[in-house]
Amino acid sequence: EPYDRLHAVYQIIFIDDINKDNPCLKEVYTSRTDKALQEKNNLIHRIYIFLPYINEIRKEKTYEEMSSLEKLIYIFANGIDDDIMDIEEEVIKVMKKKLETFKQDKELAHYAMQRQLGRWVVEGEKRLKYEEGKADQKLKDVQAVVQSLYSISHLDWLNCCTYEQLDIIFNQALCHTPLSQIKQSLIQDNV
Repeated sequence: EPYDRLHAVYQIIFIDDINKDNPCLKEVYTSRTDKALQEKNNLIHRIYIFLPYINEIRKEKTYEEMSSLEKLIYIFANGIDDDIMDIEEEVIKVMKKKLETFKQDKELAHYAMQRQLGRWVVEGEKRLKYEEGKADQKLKDVQAVVQSLYSISHLDWLNCCTYEQLDIIFNQALCHTPLSQIKQSLIQDNV
């Protein structure tokens, strides 16, 4: 197709995070020359939408004060609630129609559910890794304190302790509780 008949392409990227360097709802990028001039006949435009920022805007504006784009992004990020369902605006009508279409398309709904399940799995794995890392660090901290305060090198028994038990050992060791008493309290708690 001849170049003069080509249409511009707009790439919209939704990011589920706030740009901490430049907190805003959207950033628009266009191609520039090596002299920082906007490229003539530029056909590619990229727009980043930072979804969580819409909630900051919502704190400052009523729903009626928001622009159509802000309303659209707000609904996209937060869904349609009862208050929004009652509003008769074009943006809301379009989103309601899309929602109904989505509900009727079983394949699309299936993919959306799979995507959400995938997100939950990833979040669960992140949480698990965080907890494992926290437990590993707690074990290292307890080993260091027990080794330095009680001058013992055989600490394998600590590997079998739960996070809560390690916390108890750590606190009791810092209070200079005798090691035999610490072990005895752990045995009594397990019985």
